[in-house]
Amino acid sequence: MSSVGSSRSNSAIHVKIGELAVSRDVPLTTIVGSCIACCIYDDRQRIIGLAHIMLPTDKRRRDNGSSSDDAHADTKAKYADTGVKNLVDTLLRYGADINSLKAKIVGGARVFAHESDEDMFNIGMRNAEKVKEVLKAYGIRLVAEDIGGRGGRSITFDPSTLTIRVKSQGHERVL
Repeated sequence: MSSVGSSRSNSAIHVKIGELAVSRDVPLTTIVGSCIACCIYDDRQRIIGLAHIMLPTDKRRRDNGSSSDDAHADTKAKYADTGVKNLVDTLLRYGADINSLKAKIVGGARVFAHESDEDMFNIGMRNAEKVKEVLKAYGIRLVAEDIGGRGGRSITFDPSTLTIRVKSQGHERVL
């Protein structure tokens, strides 16, 4: 299967910041704080994808119509506005059906001590809001989320069960 700009061990593909990966048989893993792990899957074709999104939008693209990151595999998922699109496009190339896609998102924490829920710089919530907006524009149903809070999370997205195991501050949850 595909891993775009990610590293693979024998048992999983680790997706780093700004990267995305797609798999049918190997779990996808990542660690997020204010970033969002946007996990999209096709339960009929049994294909999963994960984009590790760092920021809501590429301000440079919005300001001048271009971005220096466009050609780099390791930044295909850096921004929510383009990262979700790139993940969907990759899933479709590998046989997913746009009408069968569902999503789960994890992350969006307030990782800086001075951040409050109302803070305009609360990047985690801004990331989550933008990801949800783009998913809605694609007609992809958000079926589960674990967002906000103060701590980081490690996740494992399992293609055999289509579940996400989320570990945070000594607790584990399955989405």
